[in-house]
Amino acid sequence: MFQKFDFWFQSFFRTCKSKIPFCKKFFAKRFGQLIFCIYLSEKFFNQTNMENTEDINALNAEIQQNKATLLNRYSNEEKYFNAIKEKYAVPFVYNSLVLSGTSVTKNSVKNTVTEGFGDEETETETANEILELYEAYQKIFSLSKQETLTEENIKGLHKVLFSRSPDVVAGKYQADKSKVIALKIKDFLEWFNGYNEDNISEFAALAYQKYIYIHPFKGGNGKMARLIMNLAALKKGFPLIIIPAEEQSVYDSLIKESKENTEKFIKYISKCALNSMNIILKSDKDVYSSNKKRHLRNVDCSGTVLKAIQDTPGIKIMQIKELVSQISFIKLQRIIADFRKQGLVEFRGPLRSGGYYFIKEEKESSQE
Repeated sequence: MFQKFDFWFQSFFRTCKSKIPFCKKFFAKRFGQLIFCIYLSEKFFNQTNMENTEDINALNAEIQQNKATLLNRYSNEEKYFNAIKEKYAVPFVYNSLVLSGTSVTKNSVKNTVTEGFGDEETETETANEILELYEAYQKIFSLSKQETLTEENIKGLHKVLFSRSPDVVAGKYQADKSKVIALKIKDFLEWFNGYNEDNISEFAALAYQKYIYIHPFKGGNGKMARLIMNLAALKKGFPLIIIPAEEQSVYDSLIKESKENTEKFIKYISKCALNSMNIILKSDKDVYSSNKKRHLRNVDCSGTVLKAIQDTPGIKIMQIKELVSQISFIKLQRIIADFRKQGLVEFRGPLRSGGYYFIKEEKESSQE
């Protein structure tokens, strides 16, 4: 491709040199150089896009690996989502409010969310804003369980976002563009509900980008876009993606660029997604390490473990661990390993979804 273009450029320049007077030759030369520069910039742009795509795929692979690690830590999906809901509430509300221009501190957000009303340092209007966003945050968890997202869901979410602001017209599109907006939202929902790829960060980033450029409501579109982005993440079974408030200038510039080039924005959201996972990964490590200090020695829980397996066929090891929290996970594994050697229990099914079964009774009944 490069050689063909170079040949064309040289031919063009030779023609200009022989047939066009000096002044025209000068401009013809500059015109040819301009075209050549456009070609090189296009080539560089395509190469950069390819590199970004490779980076995004690598980041997504790491995201999927971390997600699998998290899922293995919880005995069921409900506990996993409850942990996300609890641990991400304050970081999400705080960063989203600051990105929207509201002056708050992490402590004021934490106290308001915990107590259900503002503290002494928080003005009533700001406290209401915190609670509105917190309630909208809770709403996306219930929306994530629905099979499809609807127009009424989007309007309803906007109403929750301004439930304590009587002066704001909530849940209604901008009056002068309502018909155009309705059509754009219809297209957006068709895309959102039909997205079948496994790339979590791409889905979340594009959900944000597509929504923000529709800008359906008079106010709150930034908060809504971040809520919808995280709704996309939750629907893929992923923890929330927090955009750090201190990176506002980077975030704003990438949003503007994303209309022409989405790759950079997707890459940025992928990095935010990975960093956000530390909220739950690190807090879980803290819980495990603090539990470890409380583990008791010389405690025999083998009877409790065996009874749990006998009473609940197919029970998972994390479910057993909840019943015997006073011993370490390693000790529990040793107890189960001993039972397996003795032929009392066995593991059945796939590694991730299988469970333990009591088999002594089965063997006795088969011998009879």
